Amino acid sequence: MNPKKKVIKVVFKIVLVLILLEVGLRIGGAAHRMYQDRHYSDDFRGDEVVVMVVGDSIPYEGGEDAWPKQLDTMLNEKSHELEFKVVNKAIAGATSSDVVSKLPEHLEKYEPDIVVSMMGIMDKGEYVPAGPFKGKATSILQKIRIYRFITFVFSRDDDVEISKEPMDPIEAKLISNAENNPDNINYRLNLGSFYFFKKRYREAEQVYKEVLEDYPDLSIVHEYLWGIYVVGKKHKQADEILDKLSSVDSDDDNNYVSISWMHYLIRRYEEAEAFATKALELNPQNERAYLHLGLISRNQGNFDRAESMFQEVIIINPENSYALFELGLLYHTNNMTEEANDMFSKMLALAEENITDPDVYITMGQDNYYNLRFKESELAFKRGIALDPDNYRAYQAMAIFYFNRHQIPDQEVMLLKALSLNPDSPGALGPLGLLYSEEGMHDKAIPVLERGLKHYTDMDGLKRLAMAYKQMNRSDDAYNTLVRLLEEDSSPERIWEYSEIAYYWLTHGEEERAQDMFDKFEDYNLGNAIKLYNSVGQRYQEKGLVEEAKRYFERAKEISKDFRLPAVQENYLKLYSIVEDREIKLFAVQYPTLDVRDLESFFVGDENIVFVDNNGNFERALATHDYYDIFEDRNHGTWGHGTALGNSIIAEAVADTILAAQD
Repeated sequence: MNPKKKVIKVVFKIVLVLILLEVGLRIGGAAHRMYQDRHYSDDFRGDEVVVMVVGDSIPYEGGEDAWPKQLDTMLNEKSHELEFKVVNKAIAGATSSDVVSKLPEHLEKYEPDIVVSMMGIMDKGEYVPAGPFKGKATSILQKIRIYRFITFVFSRDDDVEISKEPMDPIEAKLISNAENNPDNINYRLNLGSFYFFKKRYREAEQVYKEVLEDYPDLSIVHEYLWGIYVVGKKHKQADEILDKLSSVDSDDDNNYVSISWMHYLIRRYEEAEAFATKALELNPQNERAYLHLGLISRNQGNFDRAESMFQEVIIINPENSYALFELGLLYHTNNMTEEANDMFSKMLALAEENITDPDVYITMGQDNYYNLRFKESELAFKRGIALDPDNYRAYQAMAIFYFNRHQIPDQEVMLLKALSLNPDSPGALGPLGLLYSEEGMHDKAIPVLERGLKHYTDMDGLKRLAMAYKQMNRSDDAYNTLVRLLEEDSSPERIWEYSEIAYYWLTHGEEERAQDMFDKFEDYNLGNAIKLYNSVGQRYQEKGLVEEAKRYFERAKEISKDFRLPAVQENYLKLYSIVEDREIKLFAVQYPTLDVRDLESFFVGDENIVFVDNNGNFERALATHDYYDIFEDRNHGTWGHGTALGNSIIAEAVADTILAAQD
């Protein structure tokens, strides 16, 4: 036979086999879906359908307006036959690996009929091409079952176990105590405090929220949760908690003292004073209420009233170390050395130890703090100051304690006292500048940061100074500061810094320099390039330059379509494998404005998954509403965290899709 004809014959046979395989995969997939749909539909004839939502901040945040919360309401309003219960197990800031690692535990506990996932936006890593072709070729190829089957087989990791780093022994003990003593609330609160101390705020929040499921009226847990929101700058959630606590009448004076303290920490001195006064109306002997009034008066510069309030505490309890220290510090600050030494001596006389070296107390304070003994830590630091009131390093150590405890007003007092003793101390100038910057007091931050940066170079200080200059409309100073920063540390992870410099060039006629930066980012790391384009777009958006902003958002979106993070696909495959093994229906939800086909391309196409699109619905909403009616921020370029309205759009899409799947 002619060799050419042989080749043609072989090719023909291969094509025929591929066609038959394609038909077989499609028929088999359809049959599999029909069987499973009938199986799942039969399961949903019980009294209650449990829907469990897993994911990151997008489903997690929003409180009563979070989209899983609204989903629960919508499903039960729209369904005439079934009763739904939605359990939200999303985790703020979670990566797809975090979601999958927690999934078996959640499935065991809640036994859901449906799992709804929204994850991947928090993942980091190297972007890779979404496929060997781009554009229309990719779309056509990904519709072919054989191609998708092959990519599925070679990309799938059958081992669904998630490797974990060794657990901190203290954490392990706290978790064990909480699990083995479920009725002892203190063990659970200790675990939350540990996470808060370690700055693992989302885990602390999760612990406190789970406690509130069992004890919804426990005010101390609301206070802890409020602290997490304050630290995380979730002002809406923090204000909701504080307003709720403040509006409840109580016959417990200590409740009012706690509310007074919360207002004090965020410098709402008028409200803090009002609640401390309420506490004293109920109990004229409440030491903490007088102490709060003394601190408020001290911070307002009212020496006489502060002195009077601290003295009231000492009259009630002559051994109150906190009042003795604060009164001694008040006297020392006002150059009343004899009176200060008298108060400090009385405080030190109460100590069990006979220590004469202030550095020993400072070391004790640090040791106690790292072992979660916060009261003992604070007293040790204060005793160190009482031993040597002119030691500026002791005040700096006390300031670090207050910083870690997020007692910002007290941190400021300690840093100012340290600077009064050593005006050029970097250990006080840097933290004070950062404090003022964090508090939005940019006019105060600039001179402090400038002084500090004359003595040492600090990356965070330079960034804060640039931010302060920006807020004060000193764009040239901000630009020069950022150039200095990047000369010291040119890491491509410094997206904000690079985006500010690019924006400066773009608005000062240096488009070529900006484009050169964009090109380098695209060559180096596409993930960072996407962030850079989005950040520049946000900068234009801040100035109301919508068309210019859109240009950069669209470029970020264009790159995202052609490239993906491998970890997200791998974890979606693991998630599907876990729920499929338990015969649970999976609904995979795409983020707002993004193309659902990107999510679909992770799979072969015959899996029992229902995909939820949030592109068209948000495009329609954005055409008739202002952007910030729908989203609270632009954290992800064309979209961000949802408002109540934005979350309702997601909830409705998910509810309609779930109900349609049951018909």
